[in-house]
Amino acid sequence: MGIDPGSISTGYAFVRKLDNRVECVGYGCIQPPKSLSYPKRLLFIYKGLKELLLDYKPTEVAIEEIFTSKNVKSTLKLGQARGIALIAAAEKDLQIYEYPALVVKKSIVGYGQATKEQTRYMLQKMFSIEADLNFNASDALAIAVCHANTHYMETIL
Repeated sequence: MGIDPGSISTGYAFVRKLDNRVECVGYGCIQPPKSLSYPKRLLFIYKGLKELLLDYKPTEVAIEEIFTSKNVKSTLKLGQARGIALIAAAEKDLQIYEYPALVVKKSIVGYGQATKEQTRYMLQKMFSIEADLNFNASDALAIAVCHANTHYMETIL
């Protein structure tokens, strides 16, 4: 499972690796209603992740390493959403792997400074995704693929 945490939209993606081929099993976003207070949005994301973990039963979770932004408030909120994702995975006793954004982008596009648009485009081609792929889901899928190509993964049952 790949997770792209955020308090407005948390992306998730599930992949399985069979031999040397990575297959996309599912992806999407958890988007709490904007009318919820910030703590309730975090709770909404936490419950959504727990449900996904129960449904898909991944064996490992990959998440992007935290990066610092010029906006301290945004960095703190990202850290809180990331903490929610880590707790949900740790609660299921899953192995958690972290990757820097540069490594994730390089594994998909071949260039660590690639844009979100370039990364999304490559993933759409890689998995023949014709539907509009949300950037948060795209980032989560990129993280999952990066992990699948970096570590051996058991297949999802």
